[in-house]
Amino acid sequence: MLLSILILSAGPLLAQVDQMAVPSPELDRAKAAAKALSTELMGRLMKEMKEGGPRQAVRVCAEVAPEIARAHSKDGVTVRRVSAKWRNPADEPDAFEAAALARLEAAHREGRASDEVSAWVEKDGRRMLRFLRPIAVGAMCLSCHGDPAAIDPEVKQLLAEKYPSDKAVGYREGDFRGAVSVIVSVP
Repeated sequence: MLLSILILSAGPLLAQVDQMAVPSPELDRAKAAAKALSTELMGRLMKEMKEGGPRQAVRVCAEVAPEIARAHSKDGVTVRRVSAKWRNPADEPDAFEAAALARLEAAHREGRASDEVSAWVEKDGRRMLRFLRPIAVGAMCLSCHGDPAAIDPEVKQLLAEKYPSDKAVGYREGDFRGAVSVIVSVP
């Protein structure tokens, strides 16, 4: 089920929820961007984990993931990953994303893990579509995001060096991790 949220104010607050999603070319573009980022990043992570283990995966998330996001951010579309328990400060959610993440996490707890959030927002006189697709923790992710006591000491050291304010540990397989966030600007 797609949660479509109509934003009535200029601020990024979730206001009125409409359970009927209205298809639009912008929503199609947002979904395509989220899927493209997720597919490319997961493929790269799986390859690097197989070839170089968790240390190499940390490099992918730290250095390659932002490049992949930038490559898929074009033609009025911006895509990135966000989480309430971010590792990279660049992945800290804005107010709209934080509210959407809370909604997605509640849906995940209720067993509606496939829920997505979309909303039309007006900001600074510009209309845009905001879209978030949830990310769940997979088994592969636990090498870097699982129980801190179970993370390899070398990986833990690398994470501490790259992310001194890391909040992204303590997850179990299947947990809600965050979301791919997409903004589609409308001219």
